[in-house]
Amino acid sequence: SVDINNNPKNPVIGLRSFSSDPEIVSEHGLSYIEGIKEHNVAVAAKHFPGHGDTDVDSHFGLPVVDKSFDELMDNELLPFKAVMDADTDMIMTAHIQLPQLESETKVSDEDGSDILLPATLSPAILTNLVRDEMAYEGIVITDALNMEAIANNFGEVETSILSKKAGADILLMPVIIRSNDDLALLDEVIQGLVDAVESEEI
Repeated sequence: SVDINNNPKNPVIGLRSFSSDPEIVSEHGLSYIEGIKEHNVAVAAKHFPGHGDTDVDSHFGLPVVDKSFDELMDNELLPFKAVMDADTDMIMTAHIQLPQLESETKVSDEDGSDILLPATLSPAILTNLVRDEMAYEGIVITDALNMEAIANNFGEVETSILSKKAGADILLMPVIIRSNDDLALLDEVIQGLVDAVESEEI
């Protein structure tokens, strides 16, 4: 985790963060990543573009970080830029809304309201910011897609297609697998992605 612990009301980051200071997070994050890579283990830095300044746990709801690009560059994005420049293998996405960076909405499956695309599903975040602005060339992996921030608002097939279109390379846990019966839903996700490729939606 290279999140900055900069919100005392945050219910999920806390001690998972190295510090409330972006410079310290960068320094310790890089050292930690270097140590892991010395043992030939791939590393994912999370939760892009920063889950520290939230007061909702994305396992159970959809957090909002209402900051401008400049504010993010001065804080949350500093550690991510450092680890990207150090060729960290993967960047893991955050299921958070960024209203000052994203304008595209989708209808929520939960209550029918229009909601902003969270970073995990957002081309503005995963392509425009990660690839174009920050010039990251590694792998983009989603956080678990079965977390309630995503699963409560989007269907599994729709989520998988939106994530790929946004720029994600690996879709983490698009379906909860607890029994053989759940494999049918995983097959639906795979078929949905195949159909989206064949129709050139992806």
